[in-house]
Formats: sequence, C-alpha cells, structure tokens
Amino acid sequence: MITFKDLVAGYGRAGDILRGVDFTAAEAAITCVVGPNGAGKSTVLKVCSGLLTPRGGQVTLDGEEIGQLSPARILRQGVVHVPQHHGLFPSLSVRENVLLGAYVRRKERDRNRRRFDEIAEVFPIVAERAAEKAAALSGGQRRIVEFARSLMLSPRVVLLDEPTLGLDPKACALIEESVLRLKEQGVTVLMVEQNVRFGLALADDAVVMEGGRVIHTGPASGLLADPDMAQLFFGGTARTGGATPADPADRTGRARLTEIQTLPTSGARAAQPLRIGDDEFLAIPQLAYDIPGAPAHMNGGDSETRLRLLRRAGERFVPWGELAAPGGEDAEFFTIGERAFLAVASIRTGAGPYNYTAPSTVFEWDGKGFAPFQVFDTYAAKQWRHFTVGDRRFLALAQGVAVPGQEQGANRPSVIHEWDGERFAHFQDIPSRWAYNWHAFTVDGAHFLAHADHVSPSVLYRWDGERFTPHQELADTAGRAFATFTGPADGATYLVVARIDDGSRVLRWDSGAGRFVAHQRLAGAGGRELAVVRTPNGLHVVRINFIHGTPADPTTALRSQIYRWDGARLETVLEFPTTGGTDVGVLDDGSASPLLVVTNSLSADRRFAAESVVYRFTG
Repeated sequence: MITFKDLVAGYGRAGDILRGVDFTAAEAAITCVVGPNGAGKSTVLKVCSGLLTPRGGQVTLDGEEIGQLSPARILRQGVVHVPQHHGLFPSLSVRENVLLGAYVRRKERDRNRRRFDEIAEVFPIVAERAAEKAAALSGGQRRIVEFARSLMLSPRVVLLDEPTLGLDPKACALIEESVLRLKEQGVTVLMVEQNVRFGLALADDAVVMEGGRVIHTGPASGLLADPDMAQLFFGGTARTGGATPADPADRTGRARLTEIQTLPTSGARAAQPLRIGDDEFLAIPQLAYDIPGAPAHMNGGDSETRLRLLRRAGERFVPWGELAAPGGEDAEFFTIGERAFLAVASIRTGAGPYNYTAPSTVFEWDGKGFAPFQVFDTYAAKQWRHFTVGDRRFLALAQGVAVPGQEQGANRPSVIHEWDGERFAHFQDIPSRWAYNWHAFTVDGAHFLAHADHVSPSVLYRWDGERFTPHQELADTAGRAFATFTGPADGATYLVVARIDDGSRVLRWDSGAGRFVAHQRLAGAGGRELAVVRTPNGLHVVRINFIHGTPADPTTALRSQIYRWDGARLETVLEFPTTGGTDVGVLDDGSASPLLVVTNSLSADRRFAAESVVYRFTG
C-alpha cells in the first residue's frame, strides 16, 4: 500500500504543481489517476519514484516514509517506474533489455536467470522474441517488454505513466492484458492514463486530479456515472461538493473538449495535418530538446531537433517517422498537381551559442516518405505559407529576429518565392525585423496578404497585378497571427488579429472604404495562433496563448480560448489549459466533432519536454 499525505511538489521557480495531494493506492490492486492535461498526474509518479523531491507532505510505502529517499533507494524498496516515453534500447535484444531491470542486482546472475524465466512465462512475447532486437518490435510489444523489465526486481509497486500512449486499439488490448498480469503477480499498480475509458475499465480504484489537487476518489466502475466527473472529462471544469464551477469553461452548455490523447513533444511549435492518398498524417516541428543540468529558459535548449511525423489511426496518432529539421518553428503542407510538399522553417541551430543563419528545407513526397527537394538560406525562419493568385503559386517565408546579442547586419526581410515550374525562385522582399506569420485571403475580388511582425508594424498587402503593395497597417507591434471568416448572417468578411500583448482584436471589412475597420477587442494577452473551426452548430475561432511576462521570466501555464460567432461578435464559450501554447491543427473541419491538435512548447517549469494534446471538439 502506498499513501500520499498533504503532498506538495513543483519544479524550480515555477511554483507548486501538486498542492496537497491525498490518496492511497491499495495493495495488489490497480489504481488509475485521471484528470485534465496539466493536473499534475505524472508529477505524482515522479515524486513516488524519487525523480522529484517533494516540498511538503509525505509518501509512505506500507507505513514507511520514502518521499525523501533517492531514486536508487526507492527502487531497492520495490518501487519501479515505467515512464511515459519508451525506454528500451533498440540495439539490444529483448532479453538484454529485460535483464537491465535487475541492473542494481547484476552480480546475482543465477537469481536473475531464474527471474527472467519466470517473467517469460507471464509474458510469452519475452520468450518468443528474446533474441530479437527491440527495434523490431511494435509499439505495443515494446511496452509489454518494459512491463516485463519492471518485474525483474520483484517489485511491490509498479508506476505506469500513460501505458497506451501512441498505441492503436490492438496494442491497447495487449496492454490491458499485461497490466492485469501485473496485478495477478500481487503487484500494486499505480497508473496515470490519458485514455480515461481504458484506464477506468481496467482499474479497481480511481483518483481524479485537477489543478494539482485530488477532487475525487472511489471505485473506478462508478466514476463516469458521476455527472460532476463527466463534466471534467467531456469539457469544462469539475465541481466539488456541489459548488459552482471554478471556471466557466463552457458558458453555453453545448461546447465540449474531450481529451483523446497526449503526444510527447519537445518545444513543439506547430501542428500541420496532411493527407497522402488515403493516409492522414500530423507534422510537428520541434524547437529544442532540454539539456541535462542546464537552467530552464524558453530560449535555451539543444536545437538539433527532428520533426515528428505521426499517422492517424482513428482518433489517435501513432509515430510514423521523423525528418531532420533543427530548430523547427513551422511546417506547411501543400500540393502542386499530383506532387506533395512539406516546407519546414528552421529558426536556429546549435545548443548555445545559436546560429540563426539556418537552412530551411522544402521536402517532397517520393512515394515512401519525404525527401529534401529544395533548401533555402534563411535567417531566424518562423513560418512558411503557400498560396495562389490566379494560376500563380507563391511560397512566403516570415523570418528575422531583432534581439540584443544578434548581429543586426545579419537580419533579413521576409521573402516571397514563386514557383517557376521546377522550383521556387525569389519574387519579392517584404520589410520586416522580427516576422512571425502570414495569412492570404480574398475579399471583394482582391487578393490580400497579411504579414505579422513583433517589433515593426504588421501590415496588410494587396496584389496589384504585379506585386504585393502595402494597403493597411493592422497592428503597430506584437503581431502574431491572423484568421478570416465570413459572417454566416451578414456575409461580411472579418479579420482576427492575434497579438502577444493585450491587443488582439476583430476587424470588419468596409467595402465602401476598401479597408478593415475596428469591430471588437478580444481581452487577454498571450495570443500566439488562431484557427477557424466550423461545425453544424456554428462558427468558432480558437486562440492559442503562448506566455505572459518576459522571455527571462515567463508564465507558461495559461488558459486558451474557443469563441463562437453569435451573429455579431465572438463570445467565449470554452477555455482550456495550455503551457507555452503555439498552434492548433484542425482535422475533420465541418463535421459535428472535429479534432483539434494543440501544441505546447514549454512545460509549467519552462522545460521543452511538454505534452501536446489531441482533443475532440463538440460545438
């Protein structure tokens, strides 16, 4: 039996993540911890295994305090942690990986040989694939081998962090069987699971967390029958003791966000859906990896990163491949005829000091994967945008940075390239100092291109038949992103301008004046990205918020918004947690329940390893 009493814990200066956690995981039973993203679920497991030292409270194992012990001593006490990120060594055999579970007792060879044979009887795949390299296993099979490895020390407690993460339904069935086998071995299983229905169907007991606190404990079988808990899982914020919601997350009673999956990412900057034939994929460029031992900083880290490619399997995404894309900021998918391309913007290379003169690559699908097609010499590249004007095709790059310590002579303007039938060639420079974004659209038969800049004005450009010429200033500073929509009732064109400061707003096209005029202000700072989502119930706009404060001392744990157009204005209908939020990708737009993929680039403690989240939206 493992007990948490008044547990308080957090990371660095970011504040407390756990704020007085109290619950008990019963002996030889399965306890599942559930709750919304950012509730502190995985932090509980890190404290339990010694990876994080609590600031207050107690963790006891069968009455003995273990909260202040080192990870090695907790392991010897019989507590084994199977982390969220896959931890097998792909070049080692299955047998070698399993035996590593007894590394602290590696000199007891006879004992470990016997224990391996016992585990192989419990998990047949360990015996069947013992000599094969772990790299040859499927995702579900690898997870089972991790479970088998956790038993090598005959543990009293096994901590499972998101055991079904990234797995398809068939693999999830294998995981279910394997977790039950742990229980049959007399092991106490404490599990964090983002697939709520899976976890609760498997568990004996359930613990619900929100905001670093336990708000419900009880039998798992009855949890989803509780209307307050259903409110938490299917959108909004849970209530305790019959009180009113702590946050009006759903102000209409109709809008719902249901968490489907969390994706392990590191400095994720964009979520780009793409379709190749009958397959759907998700491209996630990553800015940086954390450097062990280095202080947390949102502009730090190791930029020698890779873009993640995931393939859609139902409502979930499974790992499919990676692309070399250091300092990844953005990915833009587009087609030209039968050809498919993925343009990736790379802001920098290195691990400090950084080189902002970094190449950015356009990849082309070759029938099996994406291969480099054209490499551009770029400077602090932020975003690609492909668009057309008549039969002409353009690819625009927002780039540049203006910060102390960077050679200002090296800075470059944003640039528009045009397709010449074989590749993209330089077409036009757009003045900029610290550019972020583009948005192309038409109104009243004219072609427009909006360009966002952080320190210079964000400007709307108009196509004059030969070039893009300045038409209207949209924001004086702090520009980040744009979105346009047509009002369903009045047929007017509206332009939403996101700003990192408290200046995001909605503009309306005035046909008589031939320009956009102020229509509505959207309260709140941090605006980083926008998306328009259409369902049979109406038109919605999603605003993803990045940080409050300064890069040196940012607050990353914020609330992002979903607005519904009420015929005259955007009204907030739902808020949801993001940590250093950077983008939202929309799949199945126009359906009753589209998927929203929200990328989080920083954790609450300003580390790059942060989960991105797949939601089902019902509006």
